Amino acid sequence: MKIKEKLYNYFKINDFKGNVTNYIEARIELLRMDVEERFAGVASKLIYAIVKIFLVILAVFTGLQLLGNVLNHYFNSFWLGNAAVLATVLIALLIWVILKEKAMNFIQKKTQDSI
Repeated sequence: MKIKEKLYNYFKINDFKGNVTNYIEARIELLRMDVEERFAGVASKLIYAIVKIFLVILAVFTGLQLLGNVLNHYFNSFWLGNAAVLATVLIALLIWVILKEKAMNFIQKKTQDSI
């Protein structure tokens, strides 16, 4: 038994085992922290994009309402301006729905050509 202990002490196998264990634990901790940092970056960009989209939608609706009110004043009516804005938006939406496939194919073709 003494020879075994002397060999362990001479080669410091216990210290080596402890160092390897500490090294592996440190690498795992670094990997975990890296994953957390990347996730936090992606999450912050996603939240920023959601807030930005919400503000754009709010601005568009506010602008359309203001345009409807201006047209109401111009047409001297309580509802005709809002109806004109609604009709314009519905026509634009209808055109977008009809031409959506063509536009997607065009964009896809141009993207593939540029690559």
